[in-house]
Amino acid sequence: MELNTVFAVLQYLFMGIFIIFFVMDIASEKPYKTYYYIAITIAVTFTILLRDWSIVFKVGFIALFVLLTVKTIFDERIRVADINANA
Repeated sequence: MELNTVFAVLQYLFMGIFIIFFVMDIASEKPYKTYYYIAITIAVTFTILLRDWSIVFKVGFIALFVLLTVKTIFDERIRVADINANA
């Protein structure tokens, strides 16, 4: 099995996990945002690895997306902590 095939399978696997957590977040009282942010980050990472770009663009794009995801998760946890403190 080629490496590109493995990356494609992992990409679609994590996209599916993202969709599941996204729907669970909408339908549930419990927030699942952290989980679907992590799943979409991993899916985007495998998507970028499949592209025919220079290694600099790949690393830069993955680093940018990971930093944005970490910031978003951190902001979400602060928001949830503030809501729980005020309740």
